[in-house]
Formats: sequence, C-alpha cells, structure tokens
Amino acid sequence: MHQVRLAKDTCSGKFGSKREEGSLGGDICQDPEQTDSSPFGVDPAFISTSTLGAGLQITPDTHYESNEINPKGVPYGFYSFEFEKRETGFPILIDVNAGENAFNRVITYLEEGFYLDKYTKSFKVEILTYNGDLRYFCRYVSEFSFTQGGSIIVQSTADAMDSQPYYYDPNEPQGEHFYYVRRAFEALFCVSCLFTLSIELFQLSAAMWKDGHPGAYFSSVWNYIELASIGMHIGSILLWILHVEAVRKFETTLRFDVYIDPQHRQKARFMQFAEEGSTLKYFVDNVMDDFVSILDNRGIYVTINGINIFLCLLRFFKAADFQPKLGIVTRTVGKSFQELAHFFALLSAVCLMYLIFGQVVFGDKIQQFSSLAQSAQTVISWTLSGNDRGAGERLFELPGNLAVAGAVYYTTFALITTLMLLNFLIAIFSEGYIRVQKDSHSTSSLVSELTFLIKSWLRTAASQGKILNEKQLLKRVRMMITAQEAEMLAFNDGNLDAKELLQERGEDDSDSDEGTKMIALTEDGKVAFEVDELQRTISSGVISAKNIEGAKTASDETKGLKHTLKKTFSTKGGSKKFTSGTQEIFDSVVNASYTKYEKQEIPPLEMKVAEMHSMIMVMYKQIAKLEEKMISADEAKKP
Repeated sequence: MHQVRLAKDTCSGKFGSKREEGSLGGDICQDPEQTDSSPFGVDPAFISTSTLGAGLQITPDTHYESNEINPKGVPYGFYSFEFEKRETGFPILIDVNAGENAFNRVITYLEEGFYLDKYTKSFKVEILTYNGDLRYFCRYVSEFSFTQGGSIIVQSTADAMDSQPYYYDPNEPQGEHFYYVRRAFEALFCVSCLFTLSIELFQLSAAMWKDGHPGAYFSSVWNYIELASIGMHIGSILLWILHVEAVRKFETTLRFDVYIDPQHRQKARFMQFAEEGSTLKYFVDNVMDDFVSILDNRGIYVTINGINIFLCLLRFFKAADFQPKLGIVTRTVGKSFQELAHFFALLSAVCLMYLIFGQVVFGDKIQQFSSLAQSAQTVISWTLSGNDRGAGERLFELPGNLAVAGAVYYTTFALITTLMLLNFLIAIFSEGYIRVQKDSHSTSSLVSELTFLIKSWLRTAASQGKILNEKQLLKRVRMMITAQEAEMLAFNDGNLDAKELLQERGEDDSDSDEGTKMIALTEDGKVAFEVDELQRTISSGVISAKNIEGAKTASDETKGLKHTLKKTFSTKGGSKKFTSGTQEIFDSVVNASYTKYEKQEIPPLEMKVAEMHSMIMVMYKQIAKLEEKMISADEAKKP
C-alpha cells in the first residue's frame, strides 16, 4: 500500500482564515498543488483509548527519537519514504507470512493511527501474485483518489504477464512443434517487414533518381501510410525483443523481510522497517517498479500493434483497389471525399457547441457533464454509437426550469445528429457508391477474372507452344513495335522505298464477306477488336520484326532507337530470332483476353471509307508501278 498526501495551506477566500468573524472552513486547508512528506498520524500504542495501547506502560523515548514525537508528546505513526520511480509517499507492506493476529494488528494500527485523513491525496493498493501452473505473474491495483469535493474515485486494473513467453515442455511433442512453428512465423514476419521496407526505399530512390527530389513519392498519402505501418511493424519487433529480454532478467523471491519483526510482536513501533528500509526500497524499486516498467513497455507494444491493425486495413484497401469490384470502399470514399470533409467539419462544430453547452449548463448537476473531458466523452459516445452514458434520463429529471433546458438539449441534439446529420452521411456515401457502381458496372468480378486466368493458363499449357503466355506475348509485341518504329524512321529518312513498305504490309485488304465484319466481344458484350484489323496489324508487325533482324536502317540521328533495337533484339548469347507467326500471335492475343466472336453488319459510312481506302491503295500501287516503268525507260534510253 502507498499513500500520497497533500500539503497544508491557509484557507483562502471570503470565508477563509482571514475573516474577522472566523473561518467557516477552519484555519488549515488542503493545497492541491503541493504534496507533503512530513510524518503524520500517531502510534496507537501510546493512546490509552486505542485497542493496541490499552494497559501498556511505556514511554515514547524508549522507541522514538525526540524529532519523531509531535507537539502533544505522542509519536508519529507514519513516515515517508523515497523511491526511484514513484512519488514520495507513505508505504505499508503486508507480509505474506504474517499470521492472522499480525494482520489484524496492522489493520488496527492503520485505523487507530489515522492513516487516512482529509489530507490524503491518493491511496494505492498493489498485489503481485504468481500462478505456477500457467507460469504467469499478475499485478492487481486499486487506486483511491480523494477529491477536494469529498468524493473518492476508484480505479482498478489487473495485468498479467507470461514469465516465459517461449517456454515449452520437452516431453510434449505438440508443445515443441508449436514452438518451432511460432518461431518460423515470426522469422517470416520479420523478413516480410524488411522486404516491404526495401520496396518502399526502392520507390523513394527511384523518385529521387527521376526528379532529383522525393516530392513525387511523398505526394501520395498512401506512401505515408505505408511508411508509418512498416515503421510500426519494425518498432513492434524491437519492442517485443526488449520485452522478452526484460522478462528474462526479471527476478523475485517468495517474500522479503521488510519489518524488524514480520509478526509485529513489539509493544510499540511494530511497523518499523528493517535495515532502515533498504529491503523495502529494493522490493519496490527492483521488483514492483521493474514489473510495472515491463507492463508499460508491453502496453506501448500493444498500442502500436492496435494502431497498426487499422493502418494494415487501409493498406489492404489500397491493395484491393486494383480490382474495381474489390476496391469499392476506397473508390467510394475517394468519390465522396470533398463532401465528407465538409460534413465532418459541420459535425465537429455541432458537437463542440453541445459539448460546451452541456458542461456549462448541466456540469454541477449531472456527472456525465461535470467536466469538459466528461462532456466530450458523453457527446462523442452519443453521436457515434447512440449511447448517452445515462445522461438522457438525468436531463429529464433535473429540478425546476433546468428540466426544460434538459429536454431542449436532448431533443435538439437527437434531432440534429441522429435524424439529420446521420442521414446526410448515408446520402453522401450512397451517392458516392452509385457513382462507383456506374463506373464499374461493366467490369468483371474477381471470381470471373481468376476463372479466366486459370482457363487461359490451361489453354496455353495444352497448346504445346502454339499459344504464347503473356510474358512471351509481351516480348513479341515489343519487338514488333520497335521494328515498325525503325521502319517508319527509315522511310522518313528515304532509306526505305514505298513499294517495299507496301509489299511488307500485303496487298489484300478485302474482308472475307462483303458487307459484314467479324468482331470479338468482351464478357460484358463490348467490342474488343475487329478480327480482320487485328490480323492485319499483327501481320504487319511480324513482317517488320523479321525484316529488321540484322538490318541497320536507323540513321545516325536516331541513336536512341538504335539502342532500343540492340536491347530488344539481342541477348547475351547472340541475337533474338523472331520465329513467331501471325496466327500464333493472334491466337495468343485472343487467349489473353476474354472474347467471343460474332459477325456484325458494317455501317454504310464505314463501307464507303473502306472502299475509298482500297481505291487510294490501288491508285498508289499503280502510280508506283508507273514510276518504275518510267525509270526503266529512262535507263534504256541512256547510251
């Protein structure tokens, strides 16, 4: 047990100690800002009317020094003691080996020695126990805080601690397996934290390399959340290591000989500490307070993990945003962000007004509004969960005209927050949800996408190399694009004849069925691509890719393209050969997209455009042939 006492001060105010007619509260009052460590109380052994002092013929000077005796000639009963990690106070320890009589003598000593009086600021009872079956320590604390208004606030807590977090019985195979599985998961967690940290650092360094400053990286609020979450993960790992080490070093014994006689059989001063209190100081500083420090550090560890769970939830929402159906939460909040910001600004203003209103008007009548902190808890709890903490009934039971104010307060608050603002919030989210649904109604669900990926993989595996996987297909497409860029640059530089370009592109631009075209539809019925157009595009790219191998058609001014060609078409062991055909790439593209075919009527305007395109191509070819004949005739005329 540990008591902290308030200092004494003269009573101030109109009715204080300076009043001529006499003070109404006495000459001495409490000083709430200062504490007192001077001796107080009495030793009941020297009070003839007390239970412990009845019939005893002893004098104070046989047990006490002169400075330990009060002005009335009675020894003080309690003396202060200083500790390293707690406020100076007046400790009392009850030995576990004390018998019933010894325990009763201690309690009687505290009662008749006036251990608790009007200057008591706080009184704390601490019990440290150990459960040998579970290998757990438990600290139970009840703290009694004495207010100036005369009330006593009681707070009780019980905290348990595993004395051996990694203990297992070698004779139990299940316990040993659980130990190794736990260590494996902890190692995996540490590696994953370092891996995610390396990813974030790589993204940060990439932003700095690209822009010369990390502004692009820190422009996204998600990156702050990622760094905070990863930092908390690493911090929790370090705190857990420190916690395990502190628990390993924690030591205690069954009991400590704090008093000169643990059974308190002296005639007087039987609460005297042994060795001038050094044993008590060791017990409090190195056992009780060290245990409290371990619990405090574990509390920080638990708090960090609790906050990080929320951050991990936000990170999950961010990760789920890649799929429109799965990322509906983040998209809804994003669509409604401005409206939500204005709503919460309005809600904060309303809550602040009612918070102050409740404390000012009802603070002296209702406990839930007795202070700003209490009023804030009541208003916030009432707003978010509808729990008024019992204040609603008290508002209608107020005396006199205050009952009218209470009714007005209750009804207006319920009307504004519950009926109006709550429905506004629902409307804001509903509007955002509708907008998100409108944008993503045509997208596939996660199950459909996974099913398609599995089917695509199975078709690729069963094709025996006739259908390329997405990685191989992407390489081929990049090679085709690079080759076509090289050809266009060569054509612009005059290094490639138009006739050659036309021959590469092919001459048959006609559709298979006049007036119709084959189209590929996506799962939701939208047009993915035109089959003939895709085949012509792929055929042109394949021809360009095959022709560009070994050719150097880029001019000196296109060094960047030369580097791209070299990087795209060469490998460490030699050059890449573009061996894929048009049909192979076409089948791979179809396999990589969820499509189905159907014939569609060609619109008249599109038919006319196609006819004009065909006529232009025919005319261009005829002009090219005519130019070729003229050049041949000129060469024939030359001698």
